[in-house]
Amino acid sequence: MNRREELATNLEAVKARIKNPHVTLIVVTKTYPTSDVQILHELGVRDFGENRNEEGLEKSAAVQGRWHYQGEIQSRKLRDIAQWADVVHSLDNSGHISKLSNVAAKPVSYTHLRAHETGRN
Repeated sequence: MNRREELATNLEAVKARIKNPHVTLIVVTKTYPTSDVQILHELGVRDFGENRNEEGLEKSAAVQGRWHYQGEIQSRKLRDIAQWADVVHSLDNSGHISKLSNVAAKPVSYTHLRAHETGRN
């Protein structure tokens, strides 16, 4: 089995397990090469997740899609992340929202802000 066949088989197995039509499958690309991301794009994947800024920069430049940043964000990396990420998951510092808005070249969506930073429970 070649790499394309392996990825296609695994992708179909994951899709078969998703019963809710409103769920968005985000394929996490951490530690996998850009060539795998390109194959997955050819197989129809459009949402990719990454938690390493350097890899996100490289892969998003090579493969079009909707890129998700997942994981903790260091303030000094906000500017770089804002250049490639379309969606930022699990912000844990409310100050990062305004910083991202100020440095982003495009609108960035936020999917979760932990309650302890917002003052809400």
